[in-house]
Amino acid sequence: MEKIFEKLVHQKLHQFLKGKLTDMQHGFMSNKSTVTNLLEHAQDIADGIDRGDQIDTLFLDMSQAFDKVNHKRLLDRLSQIGVRGHFLQWFKSYLASRKVCVVFNGSTSDPFFHLQVFHRVP
Repeated sequence: MEKIFEKLVHQKLHQFLKGKLTDMQHGFMSNKSTVTNLLEHAQDIADGIDRGDQIDTLFLDMSQAFDKVNHKRLLDRLSQIGVRGHFLQWFKSYLASRKVCVVFNGSTSDPFFHLQVFHRVP
C-alpha cells in the first residue's frame, strides 16, 4: 500500500514540477537518466574541443543523495516553488521521525529511526 501511495505522490509532484524544471534536469525525469546526462556532457565536451574552448569538468558522487539531503532545506525549497497545503504537510510528515528497516535474505530487522545524514564506512 505504501509503495502505491508513494507512486501516486511521485506522479502528482512530477506533473507539478514539469514546467518548473529545466531541460538540464536528468534525475527523476521520464526518459532521462545518468546515462543521458553523461551523453549530453560528452557531447558538450566534444563541441567545446571543436571550438577550441577550455574544458573544465567536476564529477560528484551523488549515490544515496536523498539520504544526505537536509530535510528543512528540501521542505523550504518545495514551499518556494509552490508546494503548499496538505501536499507540503504530507512531505513534512513523511520526513519527520522516519523509521526504516533492513530486509536481507527474507529476514527483516526491527524498525529504527532514519537519520538525516548517513556516514558511509569504507
